[in-house]
Amino acid sequence: MALREPFCVGVTLTLVPALAPAAAAQVHVVDGQHPPAADDNPGSAELSFKIISKAVQTK
Repeated sequence: MALREPFCVGVTLTLVPALAPAAAAQVHVVDGQHPPAADDNPGSAELSFKIISKAVQTK
C-alpha cells in the first residue's frame, strides 16, 4: 500500500501534461454599454464585442 500512492502521483504528473491540449490564450473584450461595441468587431479594447456569445464562439 505504501508504494501505491507515490506511483499514482507519478503517473498523474506524467500523463496530465502529455494529454492536455496546447492552448494559446486569447483575450476578448465584451462591453454592451460601449457605444461602438458590435459583434462584427474583433473583440479588442477599442472595438469590443457587444454580447458574450460572440466571444465564446470566436476562436
